[in-house]
Amino acid sequence: MRSVLSALLLLALAGPQLCAALVTRGPWVGAVTENSAVLVARLEVRADGAWLEVSESPDFRGARRIEPATPPSEETPPELVRFTLTDLRPQTLQYYRVRHPSDAGRPDEATAAGSFRTFPRAGETASFRFAFGSCASTGSAHPVFEQIRAQQPAFFLTIGDLHYENIAENRRERFHAAYDAVLGSPTQRALYRVVPVVYTWDDHDFGPNDSNRHSPSRLASLAAYRDYVPHHPLPWDAEQATTPDQRKDGPIAQAFTLGRARFLVLDTRSERDAVRVPDSAAKTMLGAWQKAWLQRELLAAKDKFPLIFIVSSVSWVSNETDKRDNWGRFATERAELSDWMVAHGITGVCFVSGDAHMLAADDGRHNAYARHGGPHFPALQAAPLDRGGSIKGGPWSVAPVLPDQGEGQFGLVDVTDRGDRLDVLFRGLNQDGREKLRLEFSVPAAAGARSDHALDAHPGAVGHQK
Repeated sequence: MRSVLSALLLLALAGPQLCAALVTRGPWVGAVTENSAVLVARLEVRADGAWLEVSESPDFRGARRIEPATPPSEETPPELVRFTLTDLRPQTLQYYRVRHPSDAGRPDEATAAGSFRTFPRAGETASFRFAFGSCASTGSAHPVFEQIRAQQPAFFLTIGDLHYENIAENRRERFHAAYDAVLGSPTQRALYRVVPVVYTWDDHDFGPNDSNRHSPSRLASLAAYRDYVPHHPLPWDAEQATTPDQRKDGPIAQAFTLGRARFLVLDTRSERDAVRVPDSAAKTMLGAWQKAWLQRELLAAKDKFPLIFIVSSVSWVSNETDKRDNWGRFATERAELSDWMVAHGITGVCFVSGDAHMLAADDGRHNAYARHGGPHFPALQAAPLDRGGSIKGGPWSVAPVLPDQGEGQFGLVDVTDRGDRLDVLFRGLNQDGREKLRLEFSVPAAAGARSDHALDAHPGAVGHQK
C-alpha cells in the first residue's frame, strides 16, 4: 500500500508540469463523503467542453466521464471548472484527471492529476486521521505542507488565514487572485491534489485584519468562496433555495460525517459583530441563523454520533479579560451556548481552532463557561503554518508552544474507534514531523452516554509538550 501511495504522490507532484498547458491552478478536492466529492480547477482556456475522468485504477481503465457542474453564478470566471462526483465506492482510492478538447493529441499520462480516498460509510465503526492548521503567508511554499501530505490524513482542515491579502474592496476578482496565489504554491498544490481540503476562513482571508460582518469586501468574499472552493453543501444556500429570490450571501457553515464522528464547521467572520462592541446578550460571533443551525446540528448528532468536532477559526478557551481575538470577547454568547449544551445533554464534543500562532490544548478543565459549570469538552489548537508565534486564549491544561524561527506547525488527530469508545490522540507537529505537544482523551460510544471530558471524570487524560 505504501509503495502504491508513494507512486501516486510522485504522479501528483509531476502533474503541475505535465498539465501546465491545461490546468493552471489546482485541481483541489473537497466535500468528500463515502460516495461523493467536489473538484475545482482553473484552466488556461475557457472551461467550455472540459470533462473529468475518474477511475479506481491508476491507468484509468474503465474511467468514468464526469461533466462539469453548473457554475455557482454568471460572474464565475470562465476558466474555473467545478465537478461533482457521485456514486463512488466507500473507502476507495479514486484517480482523476481533467480533460479538455484543446488537449487532443497529448498522451493520456500527460493529463494525470491526482487522487483522493472516499470516506468510510457514515455511522460505521472506522478509525481515521485528519490534519489541521491555519495562518500561512499568501502562496506559502513552506515544507510544512509536505509534512502534512506525508502523514496521509483523510483530509486537511485549514482553519483560516489561507492567505494574508487583507482585501478591503468588494471585488470578487481580488479573492480569485488570492486563491490563484495559494494554489500556485508547489507544496500546497501537491498537497491539495491528493489530500481533500476542508476550508473555513478567519480575518485575513475573509477581509481586512479583524474583519467582521461590516467588512467592505464581505459580499465579494462570500461569492468567491462559492466560486472557487470545493466545499460541502452550505445549509444557508439550501434554505435560501426554497425562496423565490435566492440569496447566497449567508455564512459558509457546513457539516460532514466521517465514520462515527460528526464535524460542524463554523463561519466566525461573515456574521460576527466587531470585537470592540461591548459584550452583551446581543453581541454575536455566529449570528442568529448560524447559532440556530449549530444547535440543530448538535441535537441531531446527540444520540447518533459519539464524537462531535466543532471547528472555529478562533479559540474557545479564553479568560474573559483577554483582549485578543477569540471567544473570550464574546463571553455572553459563549456562556449561552455552554448553558444550552449542558441543559440538552450534549456530550462527546471536541473543539478545534487556529488563528493563535501556537500549539496548545485543554483537556476540559478550563472549559467551564456554563452557569453551573461545564460543558468541559477538550479544545485543540494548532498554528501557524509558516508565521511567527503569538499567544492567545487560555489558560490551557497543555501550555502553548510557539514555533522556532522559520518553523511551521500543524495539528494531527488520530481517532481510533474501539467499538465501545473512541480514543483521540492530538499531536502538534512541525515540518520535520517532530512532536512538540500532545493530548489524549476518550469518549464513550454508547448513545446518550455521559461525557468523559472533565478531567476529574477522566483521570486517564494525558497532555504534555515535547
